[in-house]
Amino acid sequence: MAARSEPAPPIARIADGDLPDIAIGILSHNRVDEVERSLDVFLASDYPTDRLHLIVVDNASTDGTRERVLERYGGRVEVVRLDENMGALARNVVLLGRPERYLFQFDEDCAPADPDTLRRASRSSRRIRRSAASACGASTSTPAEATGRISRASPGDATEAGATRECS
Repeated sequence: MAARSEPAPPIARIADGDLPDIAIGILSHNRVDEVERSLDVFLASDYPTDRLHLIVVDNASTDGTRERVLERYGGRVEVVRLDENMGALARNVVLLGRPERYLFQFDEDCAPADPDTLRRASRSSRRIRRSAASACGASTSTPAEATGRISRASPGDATEAGATRECS
């Protein structure tokens, strides 16, 4: 049996106005129940809702993922529906063109355990930017205290690969 991890130690709180806009991409194929559970976790986080952009990448699901997410969450969640299942590649096709400074990418059955994880990751990323020289668009590695994968957004257009953005 695996040992349960202890909550992360408290950190100096960053004022909401100092936090960057972030995008969270949730990749899914025919697992709408898991998508909804993950979205609920992200929406319950302590990250300011005006700086938190949730995107469900619907990898050609046939279980009504798009419809259920839009019905339940409305404009709080963007759904990008792909015409064909592209596997994990769909993350890059859809998310790399985002305007947000940082992207967190999750599968539909994953979400942070602690409500302050996104705030912690943002703080860690700010320290990395200040202490390391990196080229525009380069990947940013994350310290152990951050959960998820963070990448610098790069210019691009997901619609070139057959993706359509839909929000209500």
